[in-house]
Amino acid sequence: MIKHKLYSLLVVLFTLVSFNSLKAQNTDLAKPGPNGIYLFFGKAIPSGKTISAYIIERKQENEDWKKIAEVKAPVSFIEFQNRIKEAKALLPAQPLPGESRLKQIYEKAILTGSVDSLKGWVLQYPLRLALGLMYHDATAKTGKGFQYRITNVNANGEPGTVSTSGTIDMPFTITFDDIQLAESSKTDYGVIIKWRSAGNKPSPLFMVMKLEGQIAVNAEGRVSHYSRNDTTYYTFLDSLNAGQLSQDLKYFLSPYDLLGNSGKSSQVVQIGQDNFNKAYFMKTRATVIPDDFLVRISWHFSDPLTVKSMDLYRSNELEKGYVRIASFTKEDTVYVDERVLPARNYYYFLQANSRNGNRYKQSEKLTAVLGLPAKPLAPTLLSAQKEADGIHLSIEITDPKTTGIRIFRKTGSAGELIAVSELLERPQGSNMVFTDPLNFLSMDETYSYAIRAESKFRMISDLSNIITVKPLSGNGPLPPAFLKATIEESKVQLSWENRIASDPETRGYLLTRKDAASENSIILAGETSAYVPNYFTDSSLKLDRVYTYSVQCMDAGNHAGSGKAILAVTLQPGTPITPSGLTLKNEIRGVKLSWGAVVYPAMQLYRIYRSAEGQKPSVLITLPSSIQDYVDSTAEKGISYQYFITSLNAEGKESETSGTESITP
Repeated sequence: MIKHKLYSLLVVLFTLVSFNSLKAQNTDLAKPGPNGIYLFFGKAIPSGKTISAYIIERKQENEDWKKIAEVKAPVSFIEFQNRIKEAKALLPAQPLPGESRLKQIYEKAILTGSVDSLKGWVLQYPLRLALGLMYHDATAKTGKGFQYRITNVNANGEPGTVSTSGTIDMPFTITFDDIQLAESSKTDYGVIIKWRSAGNKPSPLFMVMKLEGQIAVNAEGRVSHYSRNDTTYYTFLDSLNAGQLSQDLKYFLSPYDLLGNSGKSSQVVQIGQDNFNKAYFMKTRATVIPDDFLVRISWHFSDPLTVKSMDLYRSNELEKGYVRIASFTKEDTVYVDERVLPARNYYYFLQANSRNGNRYKQSEKLTAVLGLPAKPLAPTLLSAQKEADGIHLSIEITDPKTTGIRIFRKTGSAGELIAVSELLERPQGSNMVFTDPLNFLSMDETYSYAIRAESKFRMISDLSNIITVKPLSGNGPLPPAFLKATIEESKVQLSWENRIASDPETRGYLLTRKDAASENSIILAGETSAYVPNYFTDSSLKLDRVYTYSVQCMDAGNHAGSGKAILAVTLQPGTPITPSGLTLKNEIRGVKLSWGAVVYPAMQLYRIYRSAEGQKPSVLITLPSSIQDYVDSTAEKGISYQYFITSLNAEGKESETSGTESITP
């Protein structure tokens, strides 16, 4: 008994599962039209190949299902043509192929039993209605809760998959984006009209209607539509006969969806013999662009085809003083006035000139009020780093109005911030580095830095944040500057900057000499204790040798700083010395080159060579012997450069090249 009940329960469950598997829910099965509801069956044509028919049942709210139709494919091309005519009457806005193409479509559809081989034409609803892939329920015009059930009947006449639609209330109202006239014109060749709608609900289909008295008829012309961004344009071209050239013609556009539901029509456009008199400016605006202090003038002309040219006039007074500042073609709709100043009022109007040149139309007057420009935002001082050549300030500029910055510095805690730079041009990016040279700073002082930004209108920002730093080196005293040598007979007189007087950390000097021939170095002064004078005479020299001198500053603990001032000397006449110690550094102005001086009889010049990747070196510049640094302002950012340097004597004889150094600005 228990087994029999269990078996019966399993049979019931299997039956329910099997029945439910045949009922596929499809919310897109039914869609409302203007005069009934359309049903969509899928891709299989009910021609007997795979599907022989579709059985349609309908109910409303609590009613029972009632069969209303059984849909099959047409059995002949003549029946197919008749169905096409009926469908076209329902959906007049949808295009159709020619009769020969219709016959090809019919034969292929009946042969294959599927729409997969029919390509794009299968999207046209009149074709789908004629082939039995859609059904129009003309009896469902008013009422609520219409629901449909579609049963596929297979080739053997047996019922198959069952699909059920959602519910639909009738009648149905559709809403499209509002359609406005963009332009219109009447010429000897015909009528040209363009409408437009803006938004995300453009109509996929439309018909252009012509009023003949009080009756609207379909205007037999060429139509097309296209979209740009969120705006859709609908164009219409109608040829005219001789009698229509002198008549006033009236047109309007009616939008439709793919099922023939119509939206709100456009207003009637009246086209006269010469439409320039009825044309007008619209959507004219003068907009101030505050960040750049520009005035943007925009406009549309209702019938640009009647226009030969347009002019823009401007004045500082509303009622007088207007001067033409620009001329345009009939296609132009925007102009940006860059010749304006802050704290001024400007007045504009546009003038359209007719094609024959003897008439014009003026727009309303437009006003642009320019106030005082806003001051730029203060830059941010990210850091102040102590380096061997000075203090490096890292700066961030975020305001696009900023065109340049000035650096301010305060000495100690009681001083005032004063500008220590000219207006520095803003780089392409948002970050830049400024170096405050060490020769303007004292090692025992504390310095505070801040930045101000300036705009192109000379508006100045507030001060940035302030960073305080003391330029003491962690690598011992910095080397002296201005290391020089003079040759007197067989002696070399050396001198350099008195760092003891300017730097509390420096207590003396360490002086060494290296013989290029033997590669041996000897300490000339400062070996046991710091050498105090900032000069030295070396008389233990040989005529045919090249000597390199270096000077380092020493602190109170008799420790030499890591930096060295370098100078090369020879007593031999006519022998140019190769410069050494070439260093490269990126600065705001460009690539800075520094090198150790060379001294020899008849020494005259330094010559700098430069090459980019893949190029041969060439002379960049020739400098007098008194200079030991140079800024290459022609170096381009992002390109790797190589530099080396030589020296020349009075006879033009050139030394060997120094070592090559590379850098990428």
